Amino acid sequence: MRSTLRSSVAEKGDRSQLVWIIAALAVLVPLIAFGLNGSYMRYSGDDYCYAGYFTEHGLIGSVWNTYFGPSPFHGNRFSLTFFSGLADAVGPTANSALPALALVLWVGSLTYALRVGMRLAGYSIKPWIPIMLAAFLVFQTLYQAPDLRQSLYWRSGMLPYLAPLIANTLLIAIILRAIDRDRVSYLEIGLIGVGALIAGGFSETATVLQLGVMVLGMLICMRGVQQNRPWAKVGIRVFSAAAMGTLLAILLLIIAPSNASRLEVYPDPPDLITLFMAVTRRARNFVIGSIAGLPLPNFVAFFFAAAFSVLMGLTRENGIFDHVRRPILALIVIFLVGYGFIALTLSASSYATLGSPNPRALITSRFVMVLMVAGMGWVAGSLATRLVKRPSNYSRIAAAASTLVLLVLSAYPVYATASILEDTRELRNWAAQWDRRDREIVAARDSGQSRVEVVELDHPIPWVGELQADPGFWYNQCAAAYYDLVEIRAVLPSSD
Repeated sequence: MRSTLRSSVAEKGDRSQLVWIIAALAVLVPLIAFGLNGSYMRYSGDDYCYAGYFTEHGLIGSVWNTYFGPSPFHGNRFSLTFFSGLADAVGPTANSALPALALVLWVGSLTYALRVGMRLAGYSIKPWIPIMLAAFLVFQTLYQAPDLRQSLYWRSGMLPYLAPLIANTLLIAIILRAIDRDRVSYLEIGLIGVGALIAGGFSETATVLQLGVMVLGMLICMRGVQQNRPWAKVGIRVFSAAAMGTLLAILLLIIAPSNASRLEVYPDPPDLITLFMAVTRRARNFVIGSIAGLPLPNFVAFFFAAAFSVLMGLTRENGIFDHVRRPILALIVIFLVGYGFIALTLSASSYATLGSPNPRALITSRFVMVLMVAGMGWVAGSLATRLVKRPSNYSRIAAAASTLVLLVLSAYPVYATASILEDTRELRNWAAQWDRRDREIVAARDSGQSRVEVVELDHPIPWVGELQADPGFWYNQCAAAYYDLVEIRAVLPSSD
């Protein structure tokens, strides 16, 4: 009877491929809107400074000079400087492509990681399923971001905080692939270590989290060795390589000579007990604030994952949990690990400045929070599956109800797209003004002018300055270096 039931449910799962496609397309809609808004990005704020250094010193020279000497930005973040230079080699239009490129890379790497991870967990999945999950997690993270414009649209905010999340997602996908194959070459181990080094060079905030993830992976694999799991030895090797690369990145971030000028204005670092208390308190406030301040997105994330878990569990030969107490323990573990990882994302700023990170940096904490809520929803769905799987009528009811819930909640990203597109007109107008001003500056420079007066534009990115009337303002100086001018002043009124 059970075999017949499983076969029937599996056949129904095959016929429900349309459900996965509809859900995947629904959660991709807001990501397209994010990419559209990002296409209107140009240089703003710190972007001018990276571009100015690239103009004067080139790619390698920029990384070298800002790492070993003072600079108007965090020169110790070698990956940030390097990839900013690559973008500046293309020009301002690179900024318009980066948000969409980031979304494609993030969804793509997360899709692959989920596909391999679910296969390792024993699930039989269709191609649209990991795409749907990846797009949903990325949408939830961006939609709940405390400062989306800085975290995604503004290049100088996206690269230090969102880019390492993407790099680490890709790194985890590569690690899971090696574990799934049950073999790894020395070349692959070396590449994983180098990848971890590069991912760790974007910012301190994300690198501390990266180390925590790699250490947790090592601990899980060590436990697997004790249980004679065939994948565990390969897992230890690849996670160890990633951990070593991360530690090297942290060391390079700390010992950079360019840190000297910043350390002069930072307060004395707290002792470990004070740091621990401050970090755990801020993590608690972040979790509570996320649940209380964003009840609807968290509700959607939890029950979307729960409904998906039920549908997948009904087609699985064996349940994830062989005892009711196991999912309860899993819920506790997911919460504690998520809480710990959120604390790690807050630790760097708490140590360096005794304060909380800038809102743009909290994109890292937000991603962990989304994963934690969705993970708890997944476990709740697995528990529900175990309770309803035996009586065939309950299984059919659970499958129908979960399908309905999944489709209804898939409408939420589509609904949210309207609010995302509210920014489109403003950003499009700003881009048009910026392009017009850029052409005028280049024309003035090419005609032999070295001191140029330009139009003053609005600030498209909150808390990020624009060119001002004072030519000595640091953004003006950076822009002058970028355009190869002696002086640039924003004093002319805009015609728009």
